[in-house]
Amino acid sequence: MLGSVLNPSDQWKHVFDILTHLRPLLLVEDIVDSPTANTPPQLRRLQEEYRQIDTSRMSANLAQFSYYLEDRAAVTAVIADERVELHVMSLFHLLVKNLHSTLQGLLQHQNLRSDELATIEHQAISCMVVYLAFEKRIHDLMRNWRLQGRDIDLQLGRFADGVFQDVQRKTASRQKSLEKLCAALFGSREPPARYRSLVESASHTPHTPLNDLTGTVNQLNQQVQTLTESVAQLIATMQKPSGVQA
Repeated sequence: MLGSVLNPSDQWKHVFDILTHLRPLLLVEDIVDSPTANTPPQLRRLQEEYRQIDTSRMSANLAQFSYYLEDRAAVTAVIADERVELHVMSLFHLLVKNLHSTLQGLLQHQNLRSDELATIEHQAISCMVVYLAFEKRIHDLMRNWRLQGRDIDLQLGRFADGVFQDVQRKTASRQKSLEKLCAALFGSREPPARYRSLVESASHTPHTPLNDLTGTVNQLNQQVQTLTESVAQLIATMQKPSGVQA
């Protein structure tokens, strides 16, 4: 836990717990990879060139932050864009690559110094902050789609070529992983203020109720329409002269 002194026997278990709970937040198992078989070679080449340029730029920006991102503003500064979804996987790649390099350098140590353990924790926090920034972005998009009366599942299927269409289906399991990661990093204490708003945003704005609300509204509209038609028929029947049959 941040700021805690652990026994040598507990240090690597602490690192293992962090990595275990961090993994689901990296979205690797949740995204739908677009097939490249039908992608024209020229487009694939342009996509790869853009990815390399984007990754190189973000890598330089991350170095300015010493690979420690404390809030959404830092994430925006690194990617130089408000649209986190366009860069999130490349950013995760860079952060995890740096974390892997750090761990490789420490694996020979039986005991970890407090500053070495803090480095691992800070790098895990950076990944967590990126995930929370992504979640906030998706929540905002879904809220706008709902206000526009659009089908959220359909919009997710079209959004970013459908890469994130399955992300909302594992929101509950990722939420549990987030809670466990926070427990590993912060213990029984609340997350520090600079992380708390991000964590609470992800905790209190689940995806599924938005779809449920849209479906409920549509059902109510259909029921009201049916009821209106029935009342209109009843009124028409009552206004007919007596003795006249339909």
